[in-house]
Amino acid sequence: MLKAGWHPGRNVPLPVETEAELRARGHVLLPSARAFLAEFGGLTIGRPHGRTQSAPDSFVIDAMPAASGRDPDWVREYERRSGEPDLTPVGEAAHGHLVRYMGPGGHVYGGYDDFLARLGTSGDDAIEGLCTGREAPQVD
Repeated sequence: MLKAGWHPGRNVPLPVETEAELRARGHVLLPSARAFLAEFGGLTIGRPHGRTQSAPDSFVIDAMPAASGRDPDWVREYERRSGEPDLTPVGEAAHGHLVRYMGPGGHVYGGYDDFLARLGTSGDDAIEGLCTGREAPQVD
């Protein structure tokens, strides 16, 4: 995390454009997501690929690309399946295919079309899971 630019006490403001994009796309900017983005927003975290350890991989913590161009019907479906009333996009993984969303309680999900997985119980937990290649349970 330190190599990516994170440090204890990191607090970056959410760009006005990002907040406007989230609202324009019908997303609620949850307090849990705002706090997560203040600490980790704008970081690209490199790690070994989950299936091929010799290959590099990375994931991005940035709500702007995560919200842009996403089908709102999928987001509503993820909310229904996860039982979370609102999900805020907080980043991407898998070369932009997997969008990461945070719910009101801080749980993080990853969605791509009809695939939805619970990546962690908090932002920190989801980052750890992505960095270690931990298996993420699918959400039906």
